Amino acid sequence: MKPSTLSVAVLTAIATSPALSETTELNDILVMSPTNSEQSIRSVTSNLTVITAQEIEEKHYQTIQEALQVVPGINLYNSGGPLQTTLLQVRGSSNGQVLIMVDGVSINDPSSFGANLNTVALQDIDRIEIVKGPQAGVWGANAAAGVVNIITKQATQGGHAQVNIERGSWNTQKLATTLSAANDHADFVFSLSDTSSDGYSSVIAADADSDDSERDGHSQTDINFKLGLNLSTQHRLETSIKKNQSDFDYDAYAWPNGYDPEDAVSHAKIDSELRKLQYRYQQDGLSARLYLSNYQIERTYVEPFVTGYYEGESTEKGGVVNYEYLSGQSLTAGAVLSEYKGVSDYYGLSEAEYQSTGLFVTNTNLFNNGSLIISESLRNDQYDNDFDDKLTGRIGIKYRIKPDIYLGANYGTAYNAPSLYDYTHSVAGLQPETTEGYEINLGAYGLEVSYYDNDVTDLIGYNSLYEAYNEDGTSSLSGFEVRYARYFKQLNTDFELAYDTLMAKNAENQWLGRRPQDQVSLQVMYDGFANTQIGIQSRYVGQMYDQNDQQGQQIGDYFTTNLTASYALNKGLNMYVRVVNVFGEDYTSAITDASSNNVYSNGGMQTFVGIRGNI
Repeated sequence: MKPSTLSVAVLTAIATSPALSETTELNDILVMSPTNSEQSIRSVTSNLTVITAQEIEEKHYQTIQEALQVVPGINLYNSGGPLQTTLLQVRGSSNGQVLIMVDGVSINDPSSFGANLNTVALQDIDRIEIVKGPQAGVWGANAAAGVVNIITKQATQGGHAQVNIERGSWNTQKLATTLSAANDHADFVFSLSDTSSDGYSSVIAADADSDDSERDGHSQTDINFKLGLNLSTQHRLETSIKKNQSDFDYDAYAWPNGYDPEDAVSHAKIDSELRKLQYRYQQDGLSARLYLSNYQIERTYVEPFVTGYYEGESTEKGGVVNYEYLSGQSLTAGAVLSEYKGVSDYYGLSEAEYQSTGLFVTNTNLFNNGSLIISESLRNDQYDNDFDDKLTGRIGIKYRIKPDIYLGANYGTAYNAPSLYDYTHSVAGLQPETTEGYEINLGAYGLEVSYYDNDVTDLIGYNSLYEAYNEDGTSSLSGFEVRYARYFKQLNTDFELAYDTLMAKNAENQWLGRRPQDQVSLQVMYDGFANTQIGIQSRYVGQMYDQNDQQGQQIGDYFTTNLTASYALNKGLNMYVRVVNVFGEDYTSAITDASSNNVYSNGGMQTFVGIRGNI
């Protein structure tokens, strides 16, 4: 279907959906991402989506990418295969404009751009919080398009153990285990995950079949440990360490043959480690925390003609205070000192480092028994290098007409700091990108509709020498997002439909490449059979060109469908099967090179069978 026809069809289907027969209870979980302090989801004005651990388990996602791509406004594309480089776009933004964190600690790679989503194992996740729109007023650099904050699991009172064993296509094998315990004085969580696969070719000819190509295997090991000590009822000490090691083959560019699966196989190794030490204080309406965090990532790429090495490190020292000065009125203030270091050795050694100091404050007011919410944030970031200091802010308002009907709006300014690679490979005077944007949100009985408009100035581009520079003019990113979710009790069915349409154009009014104009996702889960749950997840990606100005090949306009089924053998033991791309749709997320006929592979239809036990 053409995008215009698709838009009408989806909106009509949603508009004619029956209303809920009873009031939907709002989930009163605490979230961190909108204000950098714990708050009820009821008091959030930002466009917020939460993916819970229960949802991840029930839908048997294989990767974080699978969980994220059903969120309206999000698009992902990778370089073929589960551990290959994956780029995340939020509302048409580039990968580096999205701040990705684990428990509030940025895992954006200082030596490059964006973050490696593969460094977090699914069984460690308690929830994923996605906040869309400019968020620099709270989080500073690289939150120009939004924030993805992955919150890992905490131990619950008593003890808990889980084991997950899985086998699947391409000789994929997975073993994951989690052990946790807690009492009034201390708690801990330990998890281990190990995955390996023969894999499929990351790059194939456009008319080739993955089954007939060589294999790009991969393996990954994740270790996570968290320890908490309750020193008293007001004082708590927390420490955590997370390590990830990944090895994978890929198909490098081997001039003059281009991507040749037989002659250009390369190997990569990625090691990352995240460490955090945090002190918490809480009494009455006052809470405070002091923290020290460190994130390191090392990447080595062995290609036919060269070996590339990258090392990035970011360190943060910060403190945040939240005070409820009146009932329903709270103030959050904080300070953070950030240090960034990067080394790259790829056709030449380059090193860079810089520091920044950020001061921020957020005020949240709830009026009329919480039906009216107003939130304001302001942040100042100062740099010790050639970057200009940045003052950014955000203001949001939400009015809840009824418990299930609300109207809201948000406005914010933000910026995207150049990566250390950009800083050392740039023309003179390189400055951060700046973003100004607003959104209008409407919610009613499970239906959520958003309109957004973001303008990006000083967009960072690259010349023929791969040097970073600021483009002239302003790029415009705007669109609609629609989501409808409801559980039909009479049908024992959980239903979710999401749709978004995007207009992404640069300063020359040219469509930006690799941005789908329309996306639709449908998820249906049925649990009417005893101890059994079956589900279908279908996704449509609309028209999309590989290059700007609708040039290159048209790589959109395709459907993918996944099927899941699970059976509870007893209270603690569950068997499941997941079929990915059940119809073997022949699609690609990107063309490898404009002058070649090679594409990134999707692996075709894949089947995974597993068993999960809880004690």
